[in-house]
Formats: sequence, C-alpha cells, structure tokens
Amino acid sequence: MGVVTDLLQGIPVNAALREKAILLDLKLTEATHRAELAESRVRQLERDTADLRKRVEELEQLLHEETSLAELDPLEVALLKVLSPSRDALNVPRLAIASGQTEERAAYHVGRLVNLKLVRVNLTQRDGNVYRIQQNGRAELAKRGLI
Repeated sequence: MGVVTDLLQGIPVNAALREKAILLDLKLTEATHRAELAESRVRQLERDTADLRKRVEELEQLLHEETSLAELDPLEVALLKVLSPSRDALNVPRLAIASGQTEERAAYHVGRLVNLKLVRVNLTQRDGNVYRIQQNGRAELAKRGLI
C-alpha cells in the first residue's frame, strides 16, 4: 500500500491506528504528487523565463538598431547615397573624395555603417578595404525618399 502501512506490516495494530496509517499514507502520496507538480511548473517557468529573456534581448537589439538608424549622421546618409548607384566597391579614400570629407572622418562613418549592417566590407585590396551598400542601406535611403 503505502510507506507507513508497509512499515506496520506484520505488527499487530488496532483498527484506529491502521486507519491513521492509511490516512497518513494518502497525505504523503498527495504531498509527493504536489511536489512533483510544483517541480514541473518551476521547470516550465524557467524555460518560459529563458525564452522571454531571449526575446527581450532581440527587442533591445532591434530598438538599438532602429534608434541608431534614426540617428544617422548626414555624412553617413551621403556615403550611402554615394555607394548606392555604384557598381564598383569603393575604398575610404574614394568615399572621402566623393563626400568631400577627410579620410579619417569618412573611415569613422563607414565603420558605423558597417556596424549598422548598412554597408559591408567586400574584400581587402592593397589599398585597403572596399565597401558595398547592402539591401538594408538601400532600404534606409528609400525610407528617407532618397532613392
């Protein structure tokens, strides 16, 4: 039957004591069942919490990207416009000339555009990395009505 009644097996006990043992076994079984249910619920809540944390991180990243896109410097928009119609990948010196900026300033802003995934490094050449606009960059220009 139960743990308590098993312990009392073979020991002479009166009916009242036997009935109390049976009730005690039922309570122990019920408590064990409730503990198992609680453990199961805790595991489910831990999984749900992990999923929610992951979703929050994704939303924070998306918010960061949207905020960053909204805060594009006018030079970054100009660099995207220079890259947009170009069939050739351009390096920083060519981008600096096309946008009328110093190479250092152009390099900084191109780096931001790469981090925002609006521009990608196409390949490395002798004279430095070359850059191409990505679809996200074109979408940003289209959203601003520039293409």
